[in-house]
Amino acid sequence: MYKLAALDSEDIVILMASYRKMYPSSALDISHMGEIIKKYGYVTILGENFGSKLIHRKLKSSDILVCWDTEGQNHPTFHLLPCRVDFYFSHTALIEGKSIKNIFANVSWYKEYSDRYKYGSALQMFLSNRFEVQGFNCFIPVQKIHSRFSKGMSGNDLMCVCPIQRRVLSDNNH
Repeated sequence: MYKLAALDSEDIVILMASYRKMYPSSALDISHMGEIIKKYGYVTILGENFGSKLIHRKLKSSDILVCWDTEGQNHPTFHLLPCRVDFYFSHTALIEGKSIKNIFANVSWYKEYSDRYKYGSALQMFLSNRFEVQGFNCFIPVQKIHSRFSKGMSGNDLMCVCPIQRRVLSDNNH
């Protein structure tokens, strides 16, 4: 099930930035960006369900780790960073004369704790109830989702992020 929604002009600019990261050598024109999206509460990728804040019963699977440029286009740094999915959406854009459909996650990035590497690089600390200010990194193509993560809570506001290995299902798995 999906709901139709319209992007506002700010969302279109942000979405255009995501498309530029995805298709860096393509000629992109903001006038060819569709304003209508289909919003979804969850997606299934390679047999694994990923939820969002939009559907309460899928909220546990809305915490994901993403590999995406978090510093902007001038000096990109790629890390696995935790975020919460607010919803998923499909969007179609005209790229080099072809109509191309993509699926994105609208995410909220967890705020980094000042002593992020307190327990080493494998278990990183973030603030559990605080998020970064929404910016140009809030629309993530679903192919950049690395995995879900589980939260180890430390106090009221801290969480230790522990990646959950993905289960990839094939026809041979019964």
